[in-house]
Amino acid sequence: MVNNHNPFGQQKQVQVDLKNATPMVCHCGSSLFQQAVLVFRVSALVSPTGQELIANQPVLVCLNCKTPLGVEPDRTADDYDEKA
Repeated sequence: MVNNHNPFGQQKQVQVDLKNATPMVCHCGSSLFQQAVLVFRVSALVSPTGQELIANQPVLVCLNCKTPLGVEPDRTADDYDEKA
Protein backbone atom coordinates (compact mmCIF):
# COMPACT_ATOMS: atom_id res chain seq x y z
CA MET A 1 0.00 0.00 0.00
CA VAL A 2 1.32 3.45 -0.92
CA ASN A 3 0.40 6.68 0.86
CA ASN A 4 -0.18 9.75 -1.27
CA HIS A 5 -0.50 13.17 0.30
CA ASN A 6 -2.64 15.81 -1.31
CA PRO A 7 -1.97 19.56 -0.87
CA PHE A 8 -4.78 19.88 1.67
CA GLY A 9 -3.10 17.63 4.22
CA GLN A 10 -5.56 14.76 3.88
CA GLN A 11 -3.99 11.34 3.42
CA LYS A 12 -5.20 9.13 0.58
CA GLN A 13 -4.55 5.37 0.47
CA VAL A 14 -3.81 3.90 -2.98
CA GLN A 15 -3.39 0.20 -3.74
CA VAL A 16 -0.28 -0.33 -5.88
CA ASP A 17 1.53 -3.58 -6.71
CA LEU A 18 5.21 -2.66 -6.21
CA LYS A 19 6.40 -5.93 -7.82
CA ASN A 20 6.22 -4.17 -11.18
CA ALA A 21 7.74 -0.89 -9.98
CA THR A 22 11.36 0.19 -10.44
CA PRO A 23 13.19 1.11 -7.22
CA MET A 24 14.69 4.60 -7.07
CA VAL A 25 18.48 4.63 -6.75
CA CYS A 26 20.63 7.58 -5.75
CA HIS A 27 23.61 8.60 -7.90
CA CYS A 28 25.83 7.01 -5.18
CA GLY A 29 24.10 3.64 -5.70
CA SER A 30 22.09 3.57 -2.47
CA SER A 31 18.38 2.80 -2.54
CA LEU A 32 17.70 3.79 1.07
CA PHE A 33 16.15 7.19 1.74
CA GLN A 34 14.85 9.03 4.79
CA GLN A 35 12.06 11.58 4.94
CA ALA A 36 13.15 15.16 5.66
CA VAL A 37 11.74 18.64 5.27
CA LEU A 38 13.28 21.68 3.56
CA VAL A 39 12.21 24.87 5.32
CA PHE A 40 12.11 28.22 3.51
CA ARG A 41 11.67 31.78 4.72
CA VAL A 42 9.41 33.71 2.32
CA SER A 43 10.01 37.47 2.32
CA ALA A 44 7.07 39.74 3.09
CA LEU A 45 7.77 41.40 -0.27
CA VAL A 46 6.77 38.26 -2.20
CA SER A 47 4.42 36.67 0.33
CA PRO A 48 0.74 36.55 -0.67
CA THR A 49 -0.20 37.81 2.80
CA GLY A 50 2.28 40.69 2.85
CA GLN A 51 3.92 39.16 5.94
CA GLU A 52 7.01 36.97 6.22
CA LEU A 53 6.11 33.28 6.00
CA ILE A 54 7.81 30.01 6.79
CA ALA A 55 7.13 27.35 4.14
CA ASN A 56 8.22 23.72 4.01
CA GLN A 57 8.70 21.09 1.34
CA PRO A 58 8.96 17.36 2.08
CA VAL A 59 11.95 15.62 0.49
CA LEU A 60 13.65 12.23 0.57
CA VAL A 61 17.34 12.26 1.51
CA CYS A 62 19.79 9.47 0.65
CA LEU A 63 20.97 7.74 3.83
CA ASN A 64 24.42 7.18 2.31
CA CYS A 65 25.46 10.51 0.75
CA LYS A 66 22.76 12.84 2.19
CA THR A 67 21.72 14.09 -1.26
CA PRO A 68 18.01 15.02 -1.53
CA LEU A 69 16.32 12.86 -4.18
CA GLY A 70 15.87 14.83 -7.39
CA VAL A 71 18.61 17.37 -6.56
CA GLU A 72 21.81 17.66 -8.55
CA PRO A 73 24.48 15.25 -7.16
CA ASP A 74 26.95 17.96 -6.12
CA ARG A 75 24.48 19.35 -3.51
CA THR A 76 23.73 17.67 -0.19
CA ALA A 77 21.27 18.42 2.58
CA ASP A 78 24.07 20.34 4.33
CA ASP A 79 24.13 22.81 1.38
CA TYR A 80 20.69 24.00 2.47
CA ASP A 81 21.96 24.97 5.92
CA GLU A 82 22.00 28.74 6.40
CA LYS A 83 25.57 30.02 6.35
CA ALA A 84 26.08 32.50 9.21
